[in-house]
Amino acid sequence: MKRVQSTPSLPAHQMNLIEISPLWAHKLYLTKGGTITSSAFNLASATLGAGALALPYAMLHSGTVVGFVMLLLVYGFTVYSIFLLIRVGELHDLHSYEALALSLVGPFSKKLSSILIVTFCWGVAVMYVVVMGDFIKPLLTARHLHRYVGRRLGMILFWTCVMGPLSLLRQVNSLQYASIVGSAATLLLAAALVLHTINSNPTLHHIPLVRWDSNSLGSLSTFVFSYCCQPVAFSIYSEMKDASVRRMSLCAGISMLTCTVLYVVTGFFGVAAFGDETKPNVLSNFADHLDKPYVQLAFFGMAITVTMAFPITIFPTRESVVLALGYTEESPAPPLLSSGIGGVLAFLALLTSLFVPNIRVLFDILGGVCGGSLSFLLPGLFAIRSELWTRERVGLTHVVGAWATFILGVGICALGTYNSFYTNVIAGSA
Repeated sequence: MKRVQSTPSLPAHQMNLIEISPLWAHKLYLTKGGTITSSAFNLASATLGAGALALPYAMLHSGTVVGFVMLLLVYGFTVYSIFLLIRVGELHDLHSYEALALSLVGPFSKKLSSILIVTFCWGVAVMYVVVMGDFIKPLLTARHLHRYVGRRLGMILFWTCVMGPLSLLRQVNSLQYASIVGSAATLLLAAALVLHTINSNPTLHHIPLVRWDSNSLGSLSTFVFSYCCQPVAFSIYSEMKDASVRRMSLCAGISMLTCTVLYVVTGFFGVAAFGDETKPNVLSNFADHLDKPYVQLAFFGMAITVTMAFPITIFPTRESVVLALGYTEESPAPPLLSSGIGGVLAFLALLTSLFVPNIRVLFDILGGVCGGSLSFLLPGLFAIRSELWTRERVGLTHVVGAWATFILGVGICALGTYNSFYTNVIAGSA
């Protein structure tokens, strides 16, 4: 495999890039200070969110022991892939995901990474509408309105009144607190599952330790999706005081460990509480328990998170279209055009969500294909393609580590593609 030159073909400051990864960082409320603690909080905020809703289902179909091992595996490689991105970026004086792709692999890789980021963001927007449908259905039933308003009609009405108008906003600064709300909502979800498990006093013999069935491959895609934060690593790094590869690696280790603890708690207690009845969105299991205060808090927290996060996930997709049309920061698009593009993208997300049966389908694609590429395949490839990433310069361990990360990414992408095709095409038509 041919390696690139040790210096980019163009100086970094002269590259005319359409960079989408910095736009992803707009979904964050970046706490000030730049310490390791605040940086770890920002990175964790970018990671935690609606992905936790599917963890009990993923844990059920992999088994708690296998699920725990897979979480640790994804945790370790997530931290290492962030190390790869920052270290390779420092070696080549490149400071964004797309800049690495362009300089170390080529224009096609840069376009591919941008497309993957845009697809990931827009796919998450679709997921949020599907999740909102899961929230609306039990609420309609509780109010005895389900005879008149079905799940799809409820999704359309809520999107029309709330989510759609929010996506027309040109500035989303007031919604950046969605990351904090998302982190708090994940804590509420974990607490609700723990309390429900304690109150229901279940026997633990129904918890599978090791399991293999038709949904087991999808569990890995869910775990990868739940950790995907690599494209915003450079934004976090740029805010850090006394930034160094070591400090950023420590930051990544702390933040991802925090996420892992929450994921283990959510996954285990979700399976303990509901067993084989665990649904792809675990909050759907709480439909008959809305009278409990802790369930109401979990529902409310996640509903607010999804509502606030929807327009923020539309934002990078909208801006990528605006930039592709030739507009720049110096020559911005007219407000009406920008809002119109956001509205069209949001409407397409709604239309797509109406035909998605549950969020598991989206995890197969977003986690397996997009997540596998952005999280592991491309970071590993960037290091492999760098002529500075040699045994003499970084050591044999990191040379092997880069290849291991790349191979893991290839494997996850292959399994995610196969599982998406099998579960949604072959099994769906059987």
